[in-house]
Amino acid sequence: MKRAVGLSPGVLTQLPSPRPCTIASVPESTESLHGSSPPPSNPWMTAAQTLTPWRGPRPSALVAWLGIVVALCGILALAQYERSRAPDADPLAGDVLFEMQAKVRYGAEMLGSSTAGLPPLADYRALATTPGMAWRVASLLAALEPRDAQSRGDILPLVEKFDEELATLGSDAQAVHASVKTALHDPQQLTTQQRRLLTDQLGWFADVLMSHAAGSQNRYRLAAEREAYRIIWIGAGAFGLAILVLVVGGVLFAFKLVVHVNQYGELRIVMHQMYAPPAIYLEAVAIYLLLAFVLPVLAGFIPGAGDSIVLSVGLLTAASVAGVAWPFIRHRAPAEVASDVGLTRGGGVLLEIGAGIVGYVAAAPIFLVGVGLTYALLVLYLSLASKFGWDTEMSEGPVTPHPVVQWIAHGPVYAKIGVLLLASGFAPFFEETMFRGALLSGAARTIRLAPGILVMAFIFAAIHPQGWVAVPALMSLAIAFALIRIWRRGSLIASMTAHAIHNGFLVLLMILLLG
Repeated sequence: MKRAVGLSPGVLTQLPSPRPCTIASVPESTESLHGSSPPPSNPWMTAAQTLTPWRGPRPSALVAWLGIVVALCGILALAQYERSRAPDADPLAGDVLFEMQAKVRYGAEMLGSSTAGLPPLADYRALATTPGMAWRVASLLAALEPRDAQSRGDILPLVEKFDEELATLGSDAQAVHASVKTALHDPQQLTTQQRRLLTDQLGWFADVLMSHAAGSQNRYRLAAEREAYRIIWIGAGAFGLAILVLVVGGVLFAFKLVVHVNQYGELRIVMHQMYAPPAIYLEAVAIYLLLAFVLPVLAGFIPGAGDSIVLSVGLLTAASVAGVAWPFIRHRAPAEVASDVGLTRGGGVLLEIGAGIVGYVAAAPIFLVGVGLTYALLVLYLSLASKFGWDTEMSEGPVTPHPVVQWIAHGPVYAKIGVLLLASGFAPFFEETMFRGALLSGAARTIRLAPGILVMAFIFAAIHPQGWVAVPALMSLAIAFALIRIWRRGSLIASMTAHAIHNGFLVLLMILLLG
């Protein structure tokens, strides 16, 4: 490929445009893509970097695709291995998602509200599979079952069945176990030391446990109710905001669709021009995914490395940087790479950020479809699990909480701030560059645009640790971010902004709910 050296940037407008990648049949002329004006040039280009769009024969991308498939299979196998190790976790620990659900249930019961959307109290007994979970489930049932005559039962055996196991877990665990059994009989028999021990070990559940037999003005009951009401109000506020975004987004989405069809006479999606062979960007994604699989495996041989948050983030950063750097290692010019993967200013940084905000809201109907499919898959799985006796525990079932949930729930303040910065800064930049930038650009030119978007979205969803049921919801995010990038003529700033808004909102919500 030849470069014109020493020419002004205006020479770019005289270069022939490459054939665009479309869903509909689109003419090759520049006017069909950009009206009467020429295609926008990369604002990072200088006269010495004036480029000729890539028009050579399509190089074989088979090896790159094979590397992507192998890496994806490795990541999924590693995730399954990590999930299989989950039952070996601390037997005295609780489950943060169960705690949040318990707070909602407790608050609804105290307010006299309907609990139709929550499981029956009797179903919580099945969660008492470890001493830690048994303590917490028993605490909740002791406070609520007297209000539900149909679900009354003997609660103490849920705890007593772990008497022999507790003998091997140390004196502190035995002391907590004995204190829980005492509180189930009569909380007023607890000593000050036992109350302090329960609070340190069980947190909010200790307030619930010590409240059920002491009257409506018990300070423990008031503390338990105050925390439960806080969770309910935060959840209600988030739900109301989501409904507002969905309504406004539906209007924006319909408006954009009507304007687009009226302008082109058909539903048309067009990718921006490309300068380098697409296989180079597929190679970059393959290297990124291979390192994301290999580096954690190698780190597993380091004693204690598996629980290191800093090491996990460092390995992911190394894989991301290697993927971004690969096109430069292949001796592509920075201006080529920037234009092809979308690291351009587009219509201006502030304008693109605004477009990202509008695009995120307008994509709400797409998110709703993905969440709806995920919910349908979860209901189907639980129905089949009930029929065939499958395991529905979080560690073995279809959904796995993201690791950041534990970091937010149990980590110090600096860990929460770090998660927020990673989710709203690091992840949007590198994930958008690799998936909506390199992978989408490479896939759209090798397997066409529509299949390329779907393949990119599936790979993006599959490498996340939330489990296979969450794949439709995550795919809807990836598809929405891809459409935002295409809408902005190739710049990634808008999709990065939308990604940052989404991640930042979820992390802030989890900090408020769990932190």
